Amino acid sequence: MKKKKIKILNKVIGTGLKYLGWSGRGLVDGGSTAAGSISCLAPSWDSYSQEIGINMIRMGFSIKHFLSGIENTTQKILDEVKRGLENTRASWAKSAQTSYSYAIQRCQDLGWKLLICINPSYTSPWDPVNLTSSADYLNVWKNFCFSLAKAIDDNWPRIGYYFEITNEPDIGYFDGEAFLPAYHGPSGGISPSQYCLLLKKASEGIKEALPEANIFGPALASWNKGWTEEVLDQAGCCLDGLSYHNVAGHLNDEDIIKEANLMLSQYAPHAAQRIVNSEWAWWPDHDSNHLETALRAAQILYQQTKGQAFASLYLGPAQPKGFKRGLGVIKFNPDNPNQAERTKTFFAFRLMARGVVGEKQLEVFNPCRQLKILALIKAHQEIVITIINPGRKKYRHLSICIDEAIPLKREPLLKLYRFDDSHSDRYEKSDYKILDNFDIGPKTIIQFVL
Repeated sequence: MKKKKIKILNKVIGTGLKYLGWSGRGLVDGGSTAAGSISCLAPSWDSYSQEIGINMIRMGFSIKHFLSGIENTTQKILDEVKRGLENTRASWAKSAQTSYSYAIQRCQDLGWKLLICINPSYTSPWDPVNLTSSADYLNVWKNFCFSLAKAIDDNWPRIGYYFEITNEPDIGYFDGEAFLPAYHGPSGGISPSQYCLLLKKASEGIKEALPEANIFGPALASWNKGWTEEVLDQAGCCLDGLSYHNVAGHLNDEDIIKEANLMLSQYAPHAAQRIVNSEWAWWPDHDSNHLETALRAAQILYQQTKGQAFASLYLGPAQPKGFKRGLGVIKFNPDNPNQAERTKTFFAFRLMARGVVGEKQLEVFNPCRQLKILALIKAHQEIVITIINPGRKKYRHLSICIDEAIPLKREPLLKLYRFDDSHSDRYEKSDYKILDNFDIGPKTIIQFVL
């Protein structure tokens, strides 16, 4: 039988993900409820995230958690923001019973960047309808955004140069914990025009505090071309990039990112190639310890890399007890919150992350349509080839041909990382000088590093 050849060509067509991180509850300690309190003895998430290679955290800051009254001067707002950073009641994207200051300091210690998501609230005087219909409210909103950016940078310099303006404004889900566990925000959310008023004022305030800051949005609950296009048409100059969510866990990210980049090139060319999937991998009744979930997580991350996403933030790692089913890649024992285990999704996510963060993407000629193949050349001149077999079919008589013009650092040495149904994640070495006659078994993700 004639061999089918997968060719890796010496033509760089894009980059890997610049940032890979988490968006959700469960930071930054272990435990069974919102990942537990400071005193919990379970392994802290920092050890798991370093194992994967996390370099960004999306953290939510709602105005209601900081400002107590409607009439606020600039100095009073700044003072209240500084006090609010010690708030231990809010738990969106940080552990329960920990302060914002504690969580941010942990992130800085680990070298992570923050994607700071700033929100109004439907359950306080800072209703977004008021913010978008009153000059006084809009000025308070601007001053709040200014004060938050300034307070964080004053205390943790350069950790937070990425800002996301609101969370899922299309469905009104601004407060991370306000409507849990039903996940039912007010129907309809706000309009694109109302959102643009919030975006413009937030951008003014943040850029006043941090001229080098990057503003992302609108972080819709799902990709909506018409909604996003209205925002770009009215306020594209205020955005340094787009963000969207894929909480349904579909596999359309490559197409979405390309469509988003086409719109950016038309309305905001200065922000081209800066698309963030800031919340993804949630779909009905999935279980993070099932192989199907692990494969889907790997495929979604693969699609984002193929589409040349700027950053990718997975909805995990651990979630409060009873918050959806199996959400997160670390499972805590509800009877013993000091015990935690890695799931199949964890191993798949770790495997994929080895080959997608911050590197150059090579052109691939792939005659096997069922196989999903991604080739990247790493900064130290290694090639990482990730192969996903979603159909779980058995392939034989395959070979990979590496273009001789690719500047490898030394003679190719094959390192094989394998993820299978037992998620044994074996590490093997071989003296092959060429990848030849390899067999991709069923239910398998394979990664070759040369």
